[in-house]
Amino acid sequence: MQAFKISDLPLSAVSAADNEFQISGVGDDSSALAASMAASGLCIPILVTRQGSAEAYTVVSGFKRLEAARTLGWETISCRVAHDTIAKSCLAKMAVAENAFQRQLGPGELVRAAGLLSKYMDINELAGISQAVFNTGLNSGYLKSLLSIHDLPAHAVHLLDTGQLSIKAAKLITALENDAVHALLDIFSALNLSASKQTEIITWTKEIAARDGVTVKEVCMGADIRQVLPSADNLKDRAQAGNRLRGILFSKRYPHLDAAKKAAADSVRTLKLPKGIRLTLPESFESSVYSATISFTSVQEFAKRAEALGQLSGHEGLKSLLDR
Repeated sequence: MQAFKISDLPLSAVSAADNEFQISGVGDDSSALAASMAASGLCIPILVTRQGSAEAYTVVSGFKRLEAARTLGWETISCRVAHDTIAKSCLAKMAVAENAFQRQLGPGELVRAAGLLSKYMDINELAGISQAVFNTGLNSGYLKSLLSIHDLPAHAVHLLDTGQLSIKAAKLITALENDAVHALLDIFSALNLSASKQTEIITWTKEIAARDGVTVKEVCMGADIRQVLPSADNLKDRAQAGNRLRGILFSKRYPHLDAAKKAAADSVRTLKLPKGIRLTLPESFESSVYSATISFTSVQEFAKRAEALGQLSGHEGLKSLLDR
């Protein structure tokens, strides 16, 4: 018996309302796919299953293709109609595999896929078939992390889709109380930060809360922090806002080190370095090694820069800086 039957079905008979098998991000832009389908047609029929005995069908794989077809005004769409005897667990594996073997799954898709498949099998079984379904081997520990992220608010997985939350940061958030989770997600939804900076912010807020005897939510809801976050209708300065936020948290977490950095910056300003000379302070003051760089376009400029550097050796500001 064939597992599928290829049929051209009216779009009105195919519903995407039941998104149990959908692993792609809801609301993702399908305009590029629509343009491709307009030019080349539908290369891979969508996978659907019949709803009971009626001539109504539910999408298993191909949500974006169906959306694009509606955008293009098609009246029918080519479908692979799964046989009624195919178990839901098999449909779930097909939904994940069809996406995973066409492209690398994104973080949000990995989380949704793990959550979908966990309905039908335990972690060890899922790890055993991961190469065949995810197109990559996933161990049980990593799958457990994905499932813990799947249990976070849906907004967290959406931020994984947009790149505003990393898998690593999401794993850290899963260990927090619900109000702390929402507070941090609110911050990340307003910013575009690298994975390392996200984990930095989570770690610092936890450490500040533990030291000061307050909750992570209280740290995140501080007036100084809320003030630097861009509003929903003004997201142009997300990078700058992220740097300002990190500066505030750094000063709270390491007040003495922050004061030392500011004092060092003041000492550098007293040097009044000429054009073409740059002094770099040790990163986070974890070492005592400073570096000076010069830029020049001629032998004469090189000699001038070298002379200026030599004169700095007797400057009180430099002595103060190195004797910190």
